[in-house]
Amino acid sequence: MDKSEQILELISKMTTEMKEGFKDTNNKFDELQTEMQDGYKDLNNKFDGLQFEMKEGFREAYNERQKIRMVIENNVNKNISLLVEGQKNINNKLDEMLKFQDEKELLTIRI
Repeated sequence: MDKSEQILELISKMTTEMKEGFKDTNNKFDELQTEMQDGYKDLNNKFDGLQFEMKEGFREAYNERQKIRMVIENNVNKNISLLVEGQKNINNKLDEMLKFQDEKELLTIRI
């Protein structure tokens, strides 16, 4: 075997080894790409889950706010109105008592 044949054989061997190396590199690259896509899908799923949980949390907070608002409208406002009415009644009775007190003093002075 002469030198040119040896060189051709070495070049052929190197080419084959390079092709195998590129295949391995391509396979590893494909695996990494698949892992990245899976990771991206997982992140998207987690993000969607968090987004759903946040929406549910906001819905629950809104519903609780509505319940509190209804309690305030139905109970607190009603109780304040009753309290104001009671205060008016007390003021009216106090005015009547003062009126009688004035009349009593006038009668006492006349006597």
